[in-house]
Amino acid sequence: MKKGIIELIILKCLKNKDMYAYEINKIINKTIDTNESTVYVNLKKLVENKYLIMYQKNSLVEINRKYYQITSLGMQRLNSLLEEWNNFYLTVNQLLDNIL
Repeated sequence: MKKGIIELIILKCLKNKDMYAYEINKIINKTIDTNESTVYVNLKKLVENKYLIMYQKNSLVEINRKYYQITSLGMQRLNSLLEEWNNFYLTVNQLLDNIL
């Protein structure tokens, strides 16, 4: 289950702004204990599936970083995953409410 959640969180992080992997990893690790490679593996898969694009940002001040940007296909995937998550959440809550 955590694997699918990481994909959802990454897409949600990128919905409003481009980010680099370490930045995304910091957000995820605030609440979910994952190792850094988990984020990189998911980012690679999301790029391969055309849900994200990766580009390098050159800077004189900072280290050159690889940034990720959500695509229109990625937005569709995000909406689909959010719908799945909401249905799952409602179903589990109904089940929990009916126990005892």
